[in-house]
Amino acid sequence: MDIKIIKEIDESYIDESLTQWKLATRNNLRQIRIFSVLIVFFISIGLMKYNKEGTFWNYSTSFGLALVFLTVFLIEMHYKGREKWIKRAKKCIEKPSRITEYNFTDEMITVKDPESYGEFKWSVFSTFQFYKNYLLISIKDSSDGFIVLDRNKIGKDIFNALIALLQEKITEKTG
Repeated sequence: MDIKIIKEIDESYIDESLTQWKLATRNNLRQIRIFSVLIVFFISIGLMKYNKEGTFWNYSTSFGLALVFLTVFLIEMHYKGREKWIKRAKKCIEKPSRITEYNFTDEMITVKDPESYGEFKWSVFSTFQFYKNYLLISIKDSSDGFIVLDRNKIGKDIFNALIALLQEKITEKTG
C-alpha cells in the first residue's frame, strides 16, 4: 500500500514548527521546574540557618544562588532556541515552491523536498501521536525528530489509510 502526501509550506508552517519546538523542549521545562524547587529548598535552608547563626550567606545559600544563575541561563537558552525555530520556519516559507512529499509504503517512509531526499525504514520510528490538529510520527532516540502532518490538510480517506498503516507498523502514544 502506497500513501502519498504532498505538503506545501505556507504560513501555517510557523505554528507547526512551534508545536514541534514545544514537544522537543519538554525536558528543558522539566529541568527548569526541578531547579526552581531546588532553589527554594537551598535558600530556605539558608534562611533557617540565618535564624540560628545570624548570617545568611553559607554553603546552601551560595549553592541556591548558583542554581538561580543556572536557571536564568536555561530559560534564556530555551527561548533563544524558540527564536531559532521561528527563523528557520520563516526562511522555509520565503523559499519559492517549497513542497515536501511523503510516501508511506509497507517497507519505509520516503521524504523528498527540493533540498533533500530520505528513505526511513519503519524501525527508525518509535510512535505516532495526535497533538492538537497534528499527526506526529516520532523518530527513535531523538528529542526533536518528528514528521509533522496537519490532519486538516490531508483528505479524510488518505488520513484513515495512513492511520491504519501506522497502527500496523508502530505503536500509538496516548496522553
